[in-house]
Amino acid sequence: MKALVLYFSLTGNTKFISHIIRDAIGADEARIPLQGEGVQFENYDVIFIGTPVWAFGVPRPLQRFLEKTTISQKRIAIFCSFSFIQGIVFSGLRGLLKGNTIVGQRAFREPRRYKSKYQAAIAREWAQAIMAS
Repeated sequence: MKALVLYFSLTGNTKFISHIIRDAIGADEARIPLQGEGVQFENYDVIFIGTPVWAFGVPRPLQRFLEKTTISQKRIAIFCSFSFIQGIVFSGLRGLLKGNTIVGQRAFREPRRYKSKYQAAIAREWAQAIMAS
């Protein structure tokens, strides 16, 4: 199966987890905002989408991207990084990704700062389990 890790990151926490997932499963990677021509989503079997939590929800740049982009009939795993609480980020992502199958979700609390080795191991195991399912 071919996988993509698509993420938006501001402080580097989501980027940190994205790189762990990418390396664990040998996935391609794309950061929002996309540079150049973008991504051919039809070329991927599984898409991991990562985001920080902003104001308890999905950051506006990622929300705008998903509203303008057609991603459908894909297996999608969603993940977030957060400081205090996850808020409604997962329900927001599910609403933006209708027409796809959400195969997993995972939250990581300040992964670059708080138990980073442990959270990296959790991210690796989670991504590998998604790919094996």
